[in-house]
Amino acid sequence: MLVTESSVEELADAMSALIAHADLRRDLGIAAAQRAWEFDVKKQTRELEKIYSALTGEEEKPKRRANAPKGV
Repeated sequence: MLVTESSVEELADAMSALIAHADLRRDLGIAAAQRAWEFDVKKQTRELEKIYSALTGEEEKPKRRANAPKGV
């Protein structure tokens, strides 16, 4: 659930909805748990690097394997 920043009224409404609807709490909890299991920090890091490269105009540099000799 998203609310406008600094909106006490929207936050109160969202909390009231969660208090009143057990099925909504359950569904949001299940969705959050599923998303957490699917999260891949390495994949997200690569995606952020692509965004930063596009914004800065720098070309992405190929990643060197941990055990590869320099220059490979």
